[in-house]
Amino acid sequence: MTYHTFEEFFEKACGFSPYPYQKLLATGDEIPDILNIPTGAGKTEAAILCMWMWRRHNSHTRQRTPRRLVYCLPMRSLVEQTKNRICEYISRLSIDYKIRITTLMGGAVDKDYVLHPEEDMIIVGTQDMLLSRALNRGYAASPFRWPIEFGLLNNDCMWVMDEIQIMRDGLATSVQLDAFRREMGTFGPPLKTVWMSATINKWQLLDTADSQKPDDMQITELGKEDYLNPDLRKRNTAKKILKIMDFEKGKEEIYGESETEKIIDKHVRGTMTLIIVNTVKRAQSLYGQAKKILKKRNDGIELLLLHSRFRGQDRQDITDKIYGQPKDIIIVSTQVVEAGMDISAKTLITENAPWSSLIQRFGRCNRRGECTTADIHVIPIKTDASAPYSKADIEKAEKIITQEVGKSMSPQDVKFDDEALNAYGSVIRKPDIINLFDTSPDISGGYTDVSRYVRSNEESRDVHVFWRKWDKNEEIPNYKAQKDEMCSVSVGDLKGRPMMYVYDHVYGYWKKRERQNVRPGQIVLLHCDDGGYTNDGGWSPDSDRHVTELYNHVEEDSVNSDPLSQNKRLITLRKHTSNVIKEMTDINSRMEYGAEWPADMLAMVSILHDIGKAHSVFQDAIKDKDKVGKTIYAKCKSMKKYTITNFRHEALSAMAILKKTDGRKDYNGIDWHLAAYIVASHHGKVRMSMRNPSGIVLKDGIEYITGVSTDSTDTIPNFLATSADVSTDVCLKINGWDEDKLITGPSIAKIGSSRSANNSMSWIQMTHELLLTYGPFRLACLEAVFRAADQRASAKEKEEGKNA
Repeated sequence: MTYHTFEEFFEKACGFSPYPYQKLLATGDEIPDILNIPTGAGKTEAAILCMWMWRRHNSHTRQRTPRRLVYCLPMRSLVEQTKNRICEYISRLSIDYKIRITTLMGGAVDKDYVLHPEEDMIIVGTQDMLLSRALNRGYAASPFRWPIEFGLLNNDCMWVMDEIQIMRDGLATSVQLDAFRREMGTFGPPLKTVWMSATINKWQLLDTADSQKPDDMQITELGKEDYLNPDLRKRNTAKKILKIMDFEKGKEEIYGESETEKIIDKHVRGTMTLIIVNTVKRAQSLYGQAKKILKKRNDGIELLLLHSRFRGQDRQDITDKIYGQPKDIIIVSTQVVEAGMDISAKTLITENAPWSSLIQRFGRCNRRGECTTADIHVIPIKTDASAPYSKADIEKAEKIITQEVGKSMSPQDVKFDDEALNAYGSVIRKPDIINLFDTSPDISGGYTDVSRYVRSNEESRDVHVFWRKWDKNEEIPNYKAQKDEMCSVSVGDLKGRPMMYVYDHVYGYWKKRERQNVRPGQIVLLHCDDGGYTNDGGWSPDSDRHVTELYNHVEEDSVNSDPLSQNKRLITLRKHTSNVIKEMTDINSRMEYGAEWPADMLAMVSILHDIGKAHSVFQDAIKDKDKVGKTIYAKCKSMKKYTITNFRHEALSAMAILKKTDGRKDYNGIDWHLAAYIVASHHGKVRMSMRNPSGIVLKDGIEYITGVSTDSTDTIPNFLATSADVSTDVCLKINGWDEDKLITGPSIAKIGSSRSANNSMSWIQMTHELLLTYGPFRLACLEAVFRAADQRASAKEKEEGKNA
């Protein structure tokens, strides 16, 4: 369906007319850098419908608007809600083109979005998941996947950073990344970052070491016409009276029965009461006490607990109940509801917190002005129990509460604290982002920890825990965590766990780890019999109850495995190559980047990427190959173990290309150094260096690097010579590709210069020159796009195998 005006488009999506500021965002010449709009005034619609969807829908602005919208939120509880709203907008609009919607949050990661780099897409996620991926160290993801997401999230995107007042050092990282993209270059329209908040007016926070100055940034705020709008005026003047609970300052860890009864008695029957406390432990304690009391009273009030330590599936069940609009409900929660969650309680009860956080919590009370009046009750807490906040922030908020008690906390009346700015703890710089491009493990098998750039140093750092059941007397199966079964847990909360395991992607097995050796963002495996979780309480380290296993998949990847080379039936190398060519051609035709996009190079890569699979080491690993003759195959039902450790067919493909081109960089309009790099990196296991991650590999006294002897050249059959459907274009580019054999040379893998007179560069020298020439973002984008073509072809082959 086509819409000729923005008003028509917006009203169809939302069911009401846009506010004046929203219309300006959709139809103005430029998208602002900063959106400073009160809570409940439609920031989400402004970001999604006005600044992105309409501009992509409108033919006049489409080419200037990035194809991917990245919507970054500080907490996971907001992600599913935002996704559901977006899906509703798209359903109502009935547009005749596809917008892919994906989510990235703790416990729920949509992994298929990387297969569609040419499509319009909205990615909604938490700052942990999104920023770690934008830094090439994606939380809860395999290291082999990191470059794909790094490439897609740093090219052809508009980033929206929502609720920035609680992002801490992650905010500085978003500002620095915006500066690096502009300096080092990206594909597509210039990347845009928009920072949004309802409770911050200190835009000097955006003044980091490499950023543009805040004074030069464009800010959008409510104007006079907005304040005259009846609906917005109703929200802005919604009455909610601030009161202080008649409590002694709250206990440090738990709420007793008497305190809990006082809280429950504030509930007004037939309405929603929202109780917000500052820690998961206190929320669980309060919920447990309330559950006992309500059970005794037997009065039919529904009670729910919501915090950040639930598995994805259980958390979704809880939020579905909340949004089911129950008439008589008490919700016990942590600060996960304080920003962006579209609920409106008649009664809000909250522990004292930093004033900016309290303002966000106030926005969940009488949010739409549907009640004549509503009540906000603040529970005083001891400064010794201020965590996760500072004592100074709690004391400052207490003074403001004392001054404001008895007043309405409506958006137009609430007082903003002109607090001093806090310096950032960690600010990422250009050398850091260059170094993070390399995803090779260090000598200990570990990777650079980016958690200080994702959140503040003093904040809890999370891992992603999942539970499976296996015979403890046997080796752990090759489990792979699924999105709905993971639960975010602070590293500190793992203390005392009897057994926990982290996957070793170099050696390919689950390795037992002590808590001090677990780093943020990792996936941690626990045994179901060791407890630690309940369905209604979430992460419960003291619980010894058996945890229900949700999945039992066996498919994790490692350096020595090739999961993409497995299929239900044998696939010839000729057939797979032809399929990749088709996918790459389709993607190239839709990239819309003009002359800057190296379409010819990517087309060549699609032809040559798997020539190394013709090597005898790979072919000998094909099961049942002897039964079907000497045909060269790319895929089979299952692979035997390679006869040479760390064998990588993609490294051989790259070596053959460089040998065939005599190491020349440019020939017939193709950058062959770039082509060789994309070929080598198309599984994410060989990138900036060619080396054996598990150490020196010797066979018969000869050293091998990525499966190739360092002391001699090697030959592989050239399947292109007998593949008429793919060889013609190659022969037009390079003479000699129709020979029966191809030669691979290992010398480029060595540190220093190659032995070849025509190829003076080693692999490391060549890849670092490419990094300087193309920049980290563009180089990773090319990796990501070709890997999408290869994986799409493999996925279709698997589907055909199932139906065969």
